[in-house]
Amino acid sequence: MEGILKKLQPTNASRKWLWAGVGGIAIAMVISRGRRLLFFTADKEGSNNNNNNNNNNVTTQTAQLEGDLKDKFVKKIEKKTRKDPEKMQKRNELAEEISRSNAKQIKKQTKTEQKMGVEKKSIDESSKVVEEDTIYEQKERENGITPEEDTIIPGVFQKNLPTYTEEEISKHTTLDSVWVIYKNGVYDVTEWAELHPGGPEKLLLAAGASIEPFWGFYQQHQDPEVYAILESYRIGNYNPLSTLDPTTSPHSTPTPLSSLNPLDPYKHEPNFERSPLLVVHSAKPFNAEPQPHLLTTSYITPNATHYIRNHLPVPNIDPNHYSITLTFDPPLPPSSSPPLRPITLENLRRNFPKHKITAVISCAGNRRSELSKISSIAGTPWKVCAISNSMWGGALLTDVLNPALPNPLPKNYRHVQFIGHDTSPEGEIYAASIPIEKLDPKEQVLLAYEMNGVDLPKDHGYPVRIVVPGTVGARSVKWVKEIVISENESKSRWQRKDYKSFNSSTDANTANWDGAEAIQEMNINSAITEVEKDNKNKGEDQILNERKVRGWAWSGGGRRVGRVDVSGDGGKTWREMEMEREEGEGKGVGEGGKVWSWVLWKGKVEVQEKEEGKEKGEIVVRAVDSSYNSQPEKGEHVWNIKGVMNNSWHRVEVDLSQEKEE
Repeated sequence: MEGILKKLQPTNASRKWLWAGVGGIAIAMVISRGRRLLFFTADKEGSNNNNNNNNNNVTTQTAQLEGDLKDKFVKKIEKKTRKDPEKMQKRNELAEEISRSNAKQIKKQTKTEQKMGVEKKSIDESSKVVEEDTIYEQKERENGITPEEDTIIPGVFQKNLPTYTEEEISKHTTLDSVWVIYKNGVYDVTEWAELHPGGPEKLLLAAGASIEPFWGFYQQHQDPEVYAILESYRIGNYNPLSTLDPTTSPHSTPTPLSSLNPLDPYKHEPNFERSPLLVVHSAKPFNAEPQPHLLTTSYITPNATHYIRNHLPVPNIDPNHYSITLTFDPPLPPSSSPPLRPITLENLRRNFPKHKITAVISCAGNRRSELSKISSIAGTPWKVCAISNSMWGGALLTDVLNPALPNPLPKNYRHVQFIGHDTSPEGEIYAASIPIEKLDPKEQVLLAYEMNGVDLPKDHGYPVRIVVPGTVGARSVKWVKEIVISENESKSRWQRKDYKSFNSSTDANTANWDGAEAIQEMNINSAITEVEKDNKNKGEDQILNERKVRGWAWSGGGRRVGRVDVSGDGGKTWREMEMEREEGEGKGVGEGGKVWSWVLWKGKVEVQEKEEGKEKGEIVVRAVDSSYNSQPEKGEHVWNIKGVMNNSWHRVEVDLSQEKEE
């Protein structure tokens, strides 16, 4: 039994999120797994003669396991609610309800097994645990058995219930009234807010909107028992016709932008590929970032929650006719270089070694919204999530270019320009460039065709993009069609004007655009993505106003993050955070020891009132890299007219009013 229970435990990495499901429904999964485990022995001899006895044994053992799990569940929640008898009573009732439900399911399974004549195997020490759902689903299909009449199908439209619009549902987002949507169903899960094992904050993440994006991300919720419990909170039907603006609704997928007009430059936008987990800042061109708590759930950012930065309409490219041209500006003498042939996608995949690197791509405008509060700034109002860490696969740029480069390369060629397929309605083409020194193999610049093990998504440059590790994302040109070895930087405005920074006293009229350096390597930066109470450790030893915090930190240029500090008293005292990093081949470290990936950090900090009696506190974070570069204290120190490169201490306000009540 001990070994079985061990299998039911979530990993350290996933434990936090197992309990973060909407409405605390994840509790049901732990209990319900008791009925889902059957024991099969490899010894088939004599099994036919003992069918009836074995049927009883299986049912008895499954019920025993279920009982053990129920007891374990009750003991676990007693710790969380020993100070609140009313909550304890509700949770005990829940455990009993789940137990009764599972007992009914065991009978249904036994009946199904008898219909099919499924052989039961004896249970002994050589037994092995097997998930039986797939086995039964397959056998039921083979034998033409339909689901029982009382099978619950969640989210189906029900004629006897009232219908609500998204606008009506979106009003129920506080602890007094929490509604969520699943398919065509509307559910009032208010009573779960205080009972939720992960705390009410996790439940409120989906309040007033659909839980499907969250359940798609945390797939442990896709379970029949979870659906059944959700349906017990059903109050109505969902009418998808809503007046909500998709660019302001964090849980909504934007309305399809493509029109019937063949001249619409945005007609090829991959709207239905875009995740509803993204917060949309603009629709044309499309720019979106994930919610902070989603960004740091995984060291590798899933494709669905990777921020999207498009400068122009997404091009529609046929991979079968795709190629990249290579040119020199000024042209090389014919005698000094071999013929320059276009590079096809098939050529990249077949003729060059595939390299995988884990690297951050970050927008220079990340955290612009904080600077906009100091003084107005034009540009996408990014919060803290215009940064992502993915594993990129493709050919090294040096491997592709070396056969075409003269040796030695004439010293007048100082830049590598990249030109994309994305084009504005006025004919302006996106382009950028990097210094020629980036052709060093240790810099690991990629012609990438994969992202996290699959073909690049369309929004991220399919079929091929440039990835320049450690450098501002604007240089990692998507949908690349031409590479130019040149004497000069790219002449595009994204190289010569948009991605440059000035001091806080400079305005658009006094800025020396030609004299300012184009942003290349990024600076040290960090941000807080989660702040929550430590509900698990309530008691005499708990520190007043203590909070659990989590976030990210990264430095450009291949510099390693050396330390992350967090303060709860405005920077008077600091506490060093625990850092999670993955380093090794393909995991963000280049040949020369350069680090391309971020660190995720976590820890605890005691928060002090900013002003006595105001019951408000503030948590701040700063990071230090391997060159001992650190972050400036205030946004005023880095404010600039473009709102780029904001790496001031990140600050999150904390409400301390509930501490005294408790």
